[in-house]
Amino acid sequence: MEPNKEVNFLCLGTGNPAPTVNWRSPDHDIDWMSNLTNVTFTAEPASFGLYLCTVKNLLGEAVKQYNLSK
Repeated sequence: MEPNKEVNFLCLGTGNPAPTVNWRSPDHDIDWMSNLTNVTFTAEPASFGLYLCTVKNLLGEAVKQYNLSK
């Protein structure tokens, strides 16, 4: 991935009860707002690393990992 390119991560989940969606990046100490299924940002050299999306309801959870690399 070249720096200063737009990055789009998608994380969808369905269930009953409806799940919550949480994004975080342990590599960058970032906690993003809840319930965003689509995250878009401009990648910079400092943006490279691991990003996690967790979809969770009372019955369980699923985690999707994205690794943004050079």
